[in-house]
Amino acid sequence: MIVSAIFLAACSFPTSDKKSKGIIMNQVRKILDRATDKYLEIEERFSVSGIVSVVDSLPAEFITKGIKSYQNVIRQNSWFFPRIVDVEVESFLTRWEKVHDYYFDTAIEVFEALRSPGGLDSISQPALLERVIASETMRGWVGKRSPSGLDALIRKQEGLIENLASQLMKPDDVELLFSFLGIYRDDPCMTTAESELVQLFNCDAFKAEVANGEVNFDSLEANSPTRKLLRSYCRYSRIEYEKKKTQLSGLTQGGGSPSGDSDGYQNALHLMGTLMSNHQMKLQKNFESLRALNFVNLALEVKFSFKGWAGLMHLAVFAASRQKANSTIDVYQTLSTLRENKI
Repeated sequence: MIVSAIFLAACSFPTSDKKSKGIIMNQVRKILDRATDKYLEIEERFSVSGIVSVVDSLPAEFITKGIKSYQNVIRQNSWFFPRIVDVEVESFLTRWEKVHDYYFDTAIEVFEALRSPGGLDSISQPALLERVIASETMRGWVGKRSPSGLDALIRKQEGLIENLASQLMKPDDVELLFSFLGIYRDDPCMTTAESELVQLFNCDAFKAEVANGEVNFDSLEANSPTRKLLRSYCRYSRIEYEKKKTQLSGLTQGGGSPSGDSDGYQNALHLMGTLMSNHQMKLQKNFESLRALNFVNLALEVKFSFKGWAGLMHLAVFAASRQKANSTIDVYQTLSTLRENKI
C-alpha cells in the first residue's frame, strides 16, 4: 500500500546532534515560513476568490460540523502507523514537516478534483480515498494518538523540567517557569493562534480593510490581516470568516496575549538566573524544546493540520465517499465498497 513508501520517506532524515540555544527555534521558524509559502502558492495558482468559491460550494455541514465530524473519523477508525518512541525533538520536527508536506499536497489534489465538473463525485473515488487514508495515517503518526507524536513529546519535556526544577525550587516557582517560559514571547511571528487571532482582528489595517462591507480578497496584499485570517483560521470559508468576525467582535488587543504579564516573565527569567549554571543549561535546553513543541501544538497545528484548510479537504473526501458508498464511518469498509461496486 502507498502508506509504507511514505513512511520510509518520512523516516529518511538524520538525527541532529546540535543542541545550542536557538537551533530548535530557527527550525520551527523555517517550518512556519515554508508552510505559509504553500498557502501563498495556491493563492497565486487558483486565486483567493477561486479557493473561496470552491470551499463555499461544499455542503454547509462540511464547514459547520466539519471538525467534529473529522474527529469522529479519527477516533472511530484504526490507524496503522509505526510505534516508535524516544524521539529527539529536532527529528520529530523534521518528521512533522515532511508529514504535513504530504498532507497539504493531498489537500491540493482533493481541491483540484473538486474544481472539476464532477464535484463531490470526483472526490469519492477509491484511489483518492486511499491517498487520504494514507495521509491521515501519517498525520496521526505525529499527533495525539502516537507514542512518538506531539502530545507524547510535550509530556516528556514537561516531565524532565518538573523532575529537575522540583528539586531546586518551590512548587509555585516551578509553576511560574512553566507559565512564562513554556511559549515564545520575544517574537511576534511566533505567537499562539489565539493571540494572533485577537491581534489580527484588532489591528487598524484589518478594520480599514473591512470598513466598506464586502471584501475583495484578491485585491488585498498577501500578508494583509484579512487574508491571514481567511487562510489560517477560516479554511477559506466565507461562513467561517463571518463567524470569526462575530466571535472576535469587541475583544481587546490584550486578550490572550502571551506578553501581557511582563513582570511575571521577568520574574521567571530572574529565577532561572539564580540557579547554578549546570542546572540553568539543562532547564534552558528543555524549555527550548518545550517552546518549540508548544508552538507546533498551539499555532502550526491550528493553521496547517486537520483544523485548517487541508483538513477540510480530507474531511470532504471521507464524508463524500461515505455518502456515495452508503457506508458506516469505517474508512476501510467505505474504500472496500467503492472498489467492489466500482461506483
